[in-house]
Amino acid sequence: MNKFLKENKVFLAIIVGALIVGAALYFGLNKDEGGKESSSSQVECSAPSKVIVTKVIDGDTVVVEGGYHIRLLGIDADESSYPCYDVAKSRLEELILNKKVRLEKDVTDVDQYDRCLRYVFLDDQNIDLQLINEGLVIARFYPPDLKYQNEITEAEKTAIDGKVGCKWSGAAANSVNTENKIVFQWEKLTSELTSLNIIDACQAGNYYGKEMIIEGKVADTYHD
Repeated sequence: MNKFLKENKVFLAIIVGALIVGAALYFGLNKDEGGKESSSSQVECSAPSKVIVTKVIDGDTVVVEGGYHIRLLGIDADESSYPCYDVAKSRLEELILNKKVRLEKDVTDVDQYDRCLRYVFLDDQNIDLQLINEGLVIARFYPPDLKYQNEITEAEKTAIDGKVGCKWSGAAANSVNTENKIVFQWEKLTSELTSLNIIDACQAGNYYGKEMIIEGKVADTYHD
């Protein structure tokens, strides 16, 4: 037996080492799985269904008693420094600040920032829908939270058609700060003043890499 151990001590050492490593991996993985389970468990919203609004952050987010942050479902408001931020926030303050509201859940409980996702009602008034009616926010839905999608999207269409509120009346475009904005005098961009040739927009593809003045009708634009 001693002779066998001496002749095979390297082999035995490898087997023992493999067993040790295997055990370490097994218990380590089990530990990780337990840790993952606890870390990935989603925070639940404990805000009561009827609660007083204590602060308005912007046009779609408020704070209620207990410090719970509530993100209004079905709408999206401008962030700070965007045109309709102030008017949407002020209107939401008028509607529900320091008032008791009812919070209604759809399917998803909280978002990635641990904010409670809720529709907000003042008595029987759907505040999310009211802000859409007044043209202060836009409709925004993500499955599976689609409970009031039809009502809110129809209200948005009506607001757009009627050019209602900051979002659709043109007030947002007119409120952009032009203090430091460069105003181009397009009528002065002539070939005599710029030494650039004027070509039709349809011919622009023939002049890649060259400086030209392009004339043509703007067919479409988008903001990215």
